[in-house]
Amino acid sequence: MFDTIDDIYIHIGQAMFNVLPEQWEKAWFEVLLLNPDGAIQSNQEYILNTTKILLI
Repeated sequence: MFDTIDDIYIHIGQAMFNVLPEQWEKAWFEVLLLNPDGAIQSNQEYILNTTKILLI
């Protein structure tokens, strides 16, 4: 799916940008590598006025 680590970062950044709410203060994307075969879990979170919004 990806040829380089840069491709992964670009994909993650674009995915976050595509779902950003109109107003936000902090945003982050967390990826957990579950095993060496490539299984992952990911979470996207945004904070607006101290309210955490978790997108799964």
